[in-house]
Formats: sequence, structure tokens, C-alpha cells
Amino acid sequence: MMAKNNTLLLFLILFSTKIWAQPCLVNFSSLSEDINKSTCSYKEFNFTLNGGTPQSYKWFYGDGNSCTCSKPKNFYKKNDTFQLIGIVYDANGCADSVFQDVIIKCDNPCDLSDIAIYSADTLYYECNEVEFNAIVSQSTKELTWDFGDGETSNNKFDIHLYADNGSYDARLIIKDSIGCADTSNFTILIDCDDIIDPEPCDFRITLLDTNSTSKCKEKLLTVAANHRIQNILWWTNDSGYFNGTSSQTIRYTDTGLNQTCVLITDSLGCKDSTCMDVMIKCIEETLSIQDARFSNLKIYPNPTQDWLNISNANHSEYIITDILGQIISTGKLNIHHFIDVSMFKNGLYVLKLIHPQTPQYNHLFYKN
Repeated sequence: MMAKNNTLLLFLILFSTKIWAQPCLVNFSSLSEDINKSTCSYKEFNFTLNGGTPQSYKWFYGDGNSCTCSKPKNFYKKNDTFQLIGIVYDANGCADSVFQDVIIKCDNPCDLSDIAIYSADTLYYECNEVEFNAIVSQSTKELTWDFGDGETSNNKFDIHLYADNGSYDARLIIKDSIGCADTSNFTILIDCDDIIDPEPCDFRITLLDTNSTSKCKEKLLTVAANHRIQNILWWTNDSGYFNGTSSQTIRYTDTGLNQTCVLITDSLGCKDSTCMDVMIKCIEETLSIQDARFSNLKIYPNPTQDWLNISNANHSEYIITDILGQIISTGKLNIHHFIDVSMFKNGLYVLKLIHPQTPQYNHLFYKN
């Protein structure tokens, strides 16, 4: 009696899906590497869509990186073959996915280093007081500001006082763990009527901490100092500069590592600054992904918890990999086959169906 009820429930699910499902028009028609902008390790991709109105995208580059950008591009850090996965969503919740192998083969190790100065700038406060700030790649292990007057700093964000008028050749130098480097040069002009030696400042930041809130892209950052703070200036790589408080709630626009800096000032004008990388991780809303070329194939639910249900894939073999391409499970399917995923870790997986008489089919599903 229990088996009949389960069969009836499965029939109702399939029947209701066929009746209520809206037609999915959005789909990929091509995906290719942009050879004019790509190098042996940095890749940009072009794609075209056929039908529908795209609303958002999700790209997985196969090396652990991903983005919600409309123009897929990624820097790969090692020689290997990676699987690029793209997903496009329309306003009705329909989605289509596309898969492509990306082959990375570089001879020079520094070609695989993402060491780079994304942004370096200066800002004059008082006549001889200059702010230096830099945004650099995450692989940076050494950072040095050479102010051109014999003084240096290892802070990404610093304030320097020049003792004399003149022209100074300042330089920013960064290196990664294998010695690959990037540099940026500046000319600093100091022309003051009267330079007064300032009193030494022992004002410094003693704490910069981050805590999660109820929203995945929102963090509560706390800063403290050894003296009373008069003014606080925050900076993030997506919001720029803004005045704030010692307990500042910051909402980031995207997932991944987000550089965040803070500049504090006391009542005497003494300053200190520091930066940290804030990791933002969110479980994106997962929609049902069906390839229009296999409209008779039923794979559900998505996200799934214990069982992945598959129909209309008679006698196909399957391979399940994680998002990095590591094989998790393999087997052979029958009609209305159930795959046990209860022991899988939570995360995103790729189901590959292989049948000798049809093209390989890839399906993205989320284990919740």
C-alpha cells in the first residue's frame, strides 16, 4: 500500500510540473574564449543568448572563484584543465546552463601569479602631510611604500609627513611568495611656506574586528584605539570613503574577499590606519535548472536534501562532481531513478548524464 502511494505522489509531481511549468525561452547558444583579451593565465569569455530576457548571471570558473557578473573573466593560478559553468536566469525564474573546459598552460611561473596593484593613489592633507593608499591583489606577501625621503612603510594605507620642501620620487612595491612583483611610481611635490616639526604621536589602532549580522552580505566592524577617537573614516573597495562610527555596519555588494580600511584621528590630529579583508559568503537562491535541449528530462528537487530524483534518462550512466571537478559519485540510471545524496556535504554539484545515443547532459544542483 505504501509503494502505491509513493508511485501516485511521483505521478502527481510529474503531472503538475508539466501543467504549471512556464515555457523557458532563455538559453545559451554559444560560449567561447575572447582570444584578443586573454593570456595564458587570464581568460575572458564571450557568449551569446538565444531567446528570452536575461535578468542575472552566475559563473563558476572551476578553481573556486565565481561571480555574478555579465562579462565572465578570471585569473587562473595554476596549470590545469578547469570547467567553466555559466548560468543565466530570466525574470520568470527560468534558467539555462553552459559548460566549457578551460585549459591553462603557462611556462613562466610569474604568468600564473596574480600579483597586481589594482589602485594606488595619494591625497594631500596639509602642505607636507600626504596620504598614501593602495588596493593590491590577495596574493601580496610583501608591500613597501618608499616615500622618497629615506622613510618607508609596509601599510597599504598610511599618512606621511615630509620634513623639507622638495620633489620626492615615491614608489610602491609589492611581491608575492615566489618573488613576482609589481610597482607603481609617484612624484611628490612639497612646497610649504613654513614646515613645523610636529609633536610625536603615539596614537594607534588597538582593535579592528568583524562580526556577522542576520544579513549575509552585512558585517558589523568594530575599531578601538589607545586614545579617544575624534573622527573615523571608513573605506571599502565597492563603497569608497565614508565617515562612520567605532561600531560600523557595512553592507557589501558582492560575495568574496572585500578589502576594508579605517583611518582614525584623535583630538590632536594624530592619525592611524589599518586594513583587513572581509570574507562574504552567501548561499544564493537556487532555481530549477533545465536545459531546453532535454525538455523531457526531469530532475528534482533543487535544492535537494537526501534524494535526487531523475526520470526519462533510461540506462544512462551518471557522474557527480563538486564545483571544482572532483568526482563524488558514479553509477547507472534506470527509469525514475533515485540517487542518494544524504551523505554529500552541503554545496553545489554537477550531475553529468552520459548516454551513447545522446549528447552529454550537465545539470547543476544544490545539496542543502
